[in-house]
Amino acid sequence: MPIPFGLILAQTVAFSVGDRSEVRLVAAPDRHLEAATGPTVAARSDWKHLTLGAGYGAALALVPLESEPRAFTVFNNVFVTGSYRWQTTTLTVGQTLGFGSLNFATQALSDPGTNITANSGVGLPPAGGATGNAGGGAAAPAPIPIGTVVGPGGAPVNNGTPGTGVGGQNQLRAVNTVVHFRSLSTRVGIARELTPVTRVGFDAAYVRAGGTGEEDQKNYPPVQGYRFGALFAYRFSVRDDVSSTAALQYSLTDVVPLTPLPADSLKPKPLTSWIVTAGETWGHHFDARTTGTAGFGVSYTRTPRGDGVTANSIYPTLSLGISTVKFVSRGTLNLSAGAAAAPVLDPIAQVVDPRLTFGGSAGYQKHDYFVGVAVASALSLAGQGAPGGLTSVGGSFGVGYRFTTGLSADAGVRTAYQRYQGTNVIPLTYGAFVGVTIGAATTLK
Repeated sequence: MPIPFGLILAQTVAFSVGDRSEVRLVAAPDRHLEAATGPTVAARSDWKHLTLGAGYGAALALVPLESEPRAFTVFNNVFVTGSYRWQTTTLTVGQTLGFGSLNFATQALSDPGTNITANSGVGLPPAGGATGNAGGGAAAPAPIPIGTVVGPGGAPVNNGTPGTGVGGQNQLRAVNTVVHFRSLSTRVGIARELTPVTRVGFDAAYVRAGGTGEEDQKNYPPVQGYRFGALFAYRFSVRDDVSSTAALQYSLTDVVPLTPLPADSLKPKPLTSWIVTAGETWGHHFDARTTGTAGFGVSYTRTPRGDGVTANSIYPTLSLGISTVKFVSRGTLNLSAGAAAAPVLDPIAQVVDPRLTFGGSAGYQKHDYFVGVAVASALSLAGQGAPGGLTSVGGSFGVGYRFTTGLSADAGVRTAYQRYQGTNVIPLTYGAFVGVTIGAATTLK
């Protein structure tokens, strides 16, 4: 197959392929086996000022593995990215499309938001002048989910799509059934370094997500929204910097009737919601291997409800985080902890729900061995029985070994729990897993 002429003119062309496969033994609430695999492929071309990338990934699951009836689900994810750099300005664009079938309750245990896996050591190298994907792999630009607001630090509070992790702030209520789901995310951003110590940035995004079939939309009504954000950052010392952020988010949620409407009735109008957020974040380097952040802000939300009442609310926003790397017994110990509070649009209840998230992780790696533990949780500040009220916990413990570059294996245990509007939608679930990660990458110059 001939190589496209544009790629020939590129300074570098990078390719990567990989797969993560695992078998899980779910011990509770019902005992069964699950099998899952996630192949990925990505490519990137770098020129002097331009970088283009594209990739594809799929999440396949078979549940249960040992008995009938079985449910086989496939969720696809396609992304394209581009960035152009001139002088001290960088323009980035990206689009991500997700489509297929999945079970959100099953996904909660396969991806509780705290996964501990051995890194295969394979991934696309960082592009010139662009941020690379830490930890290997070729990741799409993180789409901004509908319910996400920009935290005080200028980044989305949670980047999960389509919100399957039970540890994230912007997660969806789980339903233990196969759902046909689709999501589309388009994002444009521009950043400029004004001086060696100051920079500004602006971004805009459009997201649409929800079920595709009539029954799917009853559980996950289609939501679309726009988001606009701005950032100003200033580094006033070698150890300290501060950033100011502002964001406006506008969302429309379709009202999906639970029973068929008469043929002559009008389709209900979508519910519109506004979230406006502004905040400040301070970052500090305690030493060469320890960093911390503290942010605060305020948000205004406006959410018309189906009964004709419009809810106007003001919430404080907060973010705290710390991470450190230590060298212990010829190995590397990574520790991190964080917490955040911000309002989130819950598309199921069609209300804004203020949520608090907190979690932490610890990982130790020596030579090719790895062990790690992590926990993450979300808590609705409006109360457990309130509309959109959600509480969840996810956790992982795992050990891994990298046989060679591109091949690693790991095993461990995971747990997940979710309670929504006073009902346990994911009972306390726990199980063990064994997984293998493979990958290969090459760069042509």
